Amino acid sequence: MFQAATGGDIHESFIVTSPEASYFLKFNKGEHAYDMFNAEVNGLRTLAPVVATPAYHRLEALEDGGAYLLLTYYPPGQKTEEFWKQAGHDLARIHQQRGALHGSDQAGYLGTIAMPSFQDSSWKVAFLDGYLQPLVEVISRKKQFDERAQKMWEQVRGRIPFLLGDPTPSLLHGDLWSGNLYCAESNLPLWIDPSVRYGHREIDLAMTTLFGGFPMEFYEGYHKHFPEAAGWPLRESIYHLYPLFAHVAMFGLAYLDQAVHTMERILQEN
Repeated sequence: MFQAATGGDIHESFIVTSPEASYFLKFNKGEHAYDMFNAEVNGLRTLAPVVATPAYHRLEALEDGGAYLLLTYYPPGQKTEEFWKQAGHDLARIHQQRGALHGSDQAGYLGTIAMPSFQDSSWKVAFLDGYLQPLVEVISRKKQFDERAQKMWEQVRGRIPFLLGDPTPSLLHGDLWSGNLYCAESNLPLWIDPSVRYGHREIDLAMTTLFGGFPMEFYEGYHKHFPEAAGWPLRESIYHLYPLFAHVAMFGLAYLDQAVHTMERILQEN
């Protein structure tokens, strides 16, 4: 039995029920569908030794174009205070996994945007050239920055190296909005749809605060392992540029004003 599933703007999703088991089927007919799903599988495999992730069954390209990804389906639970607290602990465990370099030695995706492989020992270099620049290039090709936004970005790009430190590379989920943190039965946090790479752990935190924030219990659980560091409000704005530029690249002008306001806040800092 096939049942349409809700959530997400990129793929068609279905719950597939058989006498033996239930599965979650993701389908995309785009030309890059296989690569997108393959990057997702690689991300799930990277996270699986650390936190709970969906069990993977099959990835296959289709003869007439597109691809599908088959995962185990997990009936939903309720996002209680304990769920959020455990999710905070889980994120800290992810960030405790260290890398030698920032970035990734494998190409991946942030949403529908291809993110080429890029690694550097300097976080400042990696964030500008490995995280932001691929998004800016898509924005430029689509001519989604007006003259004001383009000039502001050039100013922000010049300032960022003076505003960031040089943290140890941490494993990142990489696309941590609320829809990518699923609550399975028994209130188990299930980490889905990652865009894994290494970088400053606050990248993930900034994603959680961009569109309203997670509940307080999530941050309480997380900060038991990583207390909030001095200078966070400014870095939060800087790291908001990563998902905001991705939204501009994918969805256009609807997110341009928010990106411009964020760049204004960064430039107003002394």
